[in-house]
Amino acid sequence: MLSIIKDPNERIVLVLRRHWVIITSKIFVSIILFLMPFVIFFILSSNYPDFTEYPYNYIFWFVSLLYIGALWLYFLTAWLDYYLDIWIVTNKRIVDIEQHGLFKREVSEFSISKVQDITINIRGVFQTLFKYGNVQIQTASESKNFTFHQVPNPYKAKDIILKYHDEFIGK
Repeated sequence: MLSIIKDPNERIVLVLRRHWVIITSKIFVSIILFLMPFVIFFILSSNYPDFTEYPYNYIFWFVSLLYIGALWLYFLTAWLDYYLDIWIVTNKRIVDIEQHGLFKREVSEFSISKVQDITINIRGVFQTLFKYGNVQIQTASESKNFTFHQVPNPYKAKDIILKYHDEFIGK
């Protein structure tokens, strides 16, 4: 993260990642999906005694291992997306690092002076209870709008960005 700093007078004031609820829900779903082959095997073996004999059980466990391997790949990509998506606010710039899948990473940055508008989107009961949402930043340039997805305390993030924006432009 220290390589983000370009100027000796620049300092990191805020580092944002997705809210912990996002990865926890994916872990919970992964655990449920991981247990499914064992539950299915138990149900089939108790209702069909021949199922535990060769070749049915070997075929079932082979398919289950392929399924579990695909499930691990899903979990790995979900974890990497959660862990490697990061938004860094310095007193001079905003850096957006987005991981897309396993092998694609997009890094965007813009000067904090180009911030024109910040919109907070908190939708639904779940986001309201756990206090997370999206922070959308509209810039003065022709580039895309920047969105910090599912970050904790979006109002606090907005206030910090606006504070350093006002300091940067000399208000």
